[in-house]
Amino acid sequence: MELLDRMLTSVQKTEDAFIDVNNRIIRNINARKDRLNLINSRIQGISQKILALYNQDFFQIVSPAHFPKISTSESSSNHPYQSIFYDLKEPMTLDEEI
Repeated sequence: MELLDRMLTSVQKTEDAFIDVNNRIIRNINARKDRLNLINSRIQGISQKILALYNQDFFQIVSPAHFPKISTSESSSNHPYQSIFYDLKEPMTLDEEI
């Protein structure tokens, strides 16, 4: 009789451990689903903000006051692709390239 009680207790503990492991797995899966849903909702919010920017009129900021004006009508000596961190003192003009 004692042997049967021990076996029944062992089976019960095994079932409890199985249920506990399954519950942990389910909780972790649900937590990951919640994180994915949060990320998806953030992506959708960003997408809506980006789509709201289409077909709107914006103004172009040419250059801040403390940087040289690059690729504007006021800086005809600079190339359009020239960086504001251009190292040469006198940039090459279009006539010199040809």
